[in-house]
Amino acid sequence: MKTTLLSELRDWFAAKGIPAAAAIPFSRCRLIRPQKLQAVGLDAENARSVLVFAAPYYMDAPHRNLSVYAAARDYHLYFGECFSRLRALLQKRFPDAIFAGFADNSPIDERYAAAVGRLGILGDNGLLIHRDYGSYVFLGEIISDLPPEQFYEAGTYNPAHFDLPPEACEHCGACERVCPMKHNPFAVNVCLSEVTQTKRLEALCGDEPPTAADYAQYIRYYGSAWGCDRCQTACPHNHAPIETPIPFFRGALRPYVTADDIADMPDEQFQDRAYAWRKRTCIMRNLNLLEQDTSAGLPTADKLEAILQAARDAGALMRAAHDVESQKDAIDEKTGPANFVTVYDVRIQNMLMESLHGILPEAQFFAEEKENDPSMLCDGYTFIIDPIDGTTNFIHNWGISAVSVGLLFCGTPVFGVIYDPYREELYEARRGLGAFCNGKRIHVSDRPVEKGVYAVGTAPYYRETLGDATFAMMRKLFDAGVDIRRLGSAALDLAAVASGRADGYIELLISPWDYAAGALLVEEAGGIVTDPHGNAMQYAVPSGICAGTPRTHTLLLDSCTC
Repeated sequence: MKTTLLSELRDWFAAKGIPAAAAIPFSRCRLIRPQKLQAVGLDAENARSVLVFAAPYYMDAPHRNLSVYAAARDYHLYFGECFSRLRALLQKRFPDAIFAGFADNSPIDERYAAAVGRLGILGDNGLLIHRDYGSYVFLGEIISDLPPEQFYEAGTYNPAHFDLPPEACEHCGACERVCPMKHNPFAVNVCLSEVTQTKRLEALCGDEPPTAADYAQYIRYYGSAWGCDRCQTACPHNHAPIETPIPFFRGALRPYVTADDIADMPDEQFQDRAYAWRKRTCIMRNLNLLEQDTSAGLPTADKLEAILQAARDAGALMRAAHDVESQKDAIDEKTGPANFVTVYDVRIQNMLMESLHGILPEAQFFAEEKENDPSMLCDGYTFIIDPIDGTTNFIHNWGISAVSVGLLFCGTPVFGVIYDPYREELYEARRGLGAFCNGKRIHVSDRPVEKGVYAVGTAPYYRETLGDATFAMMRKLFDAGVDIRRLGSAALDLAAVASGRADGYIELLISPWDYAAGALLVEEAGGIVTDPHGNAMQYAVPSGICAGTPRTHTLLLDSCTC
């Protein structure tokens, strides 16, 4: 039986690890750069067909300061090899036809063409979303004067099939909520990826702010030396991305680089990287910004690792404590019912403050077991610490308590650590770089509301004023989903949401040290965190909290009765 051209091509693509390809009529495409078409001897009249395909590129990494696409070798090199082999295969059958390959700088809107070919759906972040590989796919196409029916078995080509409008995403808003261009403290309204790839930041400036210094702070704040993945990380379709099977994108990975790495990289290796087209100057500028100790945003990588180790050390001291309730003078009661402090809370907090001061001497401390001045949050770095989140559990030997350390810069969380010493789970979130547990990326769940399990806090310190509202809220959640959970540690509740174990967490009033690290963790895992009125979280005063997924957050807000 004679195979069709399209089936032969799909076999060729499958052997290369490329999961999706389609042949569509050129008339269904959106022409955006006609000069590119003319340069290869085609135009809107004689171009007849487009062979479009999607190549997955995602590879996981515990830490990165480069966009996922820039961790491997330059994808343009990969497509150059593909086009060369495909043209040879096609022209063997049709020697007189024109076959022109494009990737990235294409005459047509690649994403729209791929969606017309049913390779995926169109995301609000401007990317194509494949059903298996999410939006982590590169698109390439070969435009030809070959009629599209030549790709199909005789009599089976139906152009009406391509008249259906492309499918779009669910418009959940997750990508917009985390977009740096939409929300940043520097009044920048330019895409972070574009800023990182601009040779001279002054070229972005006008007569009014933002200034070049603001753009530099913008890069530093989000911790990206090249590109931006925030909209992809937040997208529910990317909650469990599959790693690429394509050897080109699996090898020579460098997700994290330093200025010294770039300076020492041989020219032949540098030219193979996605950032080489802007020469070394551009990425070196970005890396030098990221490696400054006193600029806005994330501290240097070695300091972040030291903060993680400080949390581990504090957790080891917590886990070593036994039978706290039976120890004489080990427990005091603070203001309000069920509000305890132990000698271990104080000891661990002092230990953390000493360690963290040595790591980041310029930082101030906002902590549970000390007097605090909320105005300090607006000035430089501030650690917000809960030495034992879940003190009552700790006293009663439940083994459900955690160390929580949040780091704010000028009032905005940039780094968060939650360490559960009983399960040896170390959660961390770096603004703009994602959320992780023990070095593995985590993401909120994609479960529908009715299949959700919801964590709740009972605000026991405020039982007289919030008790009735709390239990009415719990009843609403219980009726809406599968079940509810009460862990007794806000930090671990938030970690459960970030890792997909729970589908939402709500408490009507807790303190900043309870949620400073966990709120960032949920956001970096693709979730949504607000107060019960839908407002952004504040870190200077106690607040209620609704932390959920793009699917469940509205339910959490609707469940609040305060």
